[in-house]
Amino acid sequence: MGEQAQAKGMSAGRQAGRPLDATPHGERRAELAAANRLEDLPALLTPQEVSRSFRVSLGKVYEDVRSGSLKAISIHWGRRVYIPRDALIELLKGGEL
Repeated sequence: MGEQAQAKGMSAGRQAGRPLDATPHGERRAELAAANRLEDLPALLTPQEVSRSFRVSLGKVYEDVRSGSLKAISIHWGRRVYIPRDALIELLKGGEL
């Protein structure tokens, strides 16, 4: 563990500003790119990941979340939005997005 992390009282598995379960962006993008089937996607996706993966605007993703046609999980008083893979599959089977 780095001296700075020790000085700030952080554990070895946690870096400043990063949740314990977060993966670096490069690994996350590689994981999304490697998903050949919808079932291979991560269980939760950010609106940015949905936008990038399905080539729709970020505004369209948020519009669908607000309208309720795309189910989402809001965490941290609505500041973080995650879209469950199953909700995305359900929406795509209906021909939307």
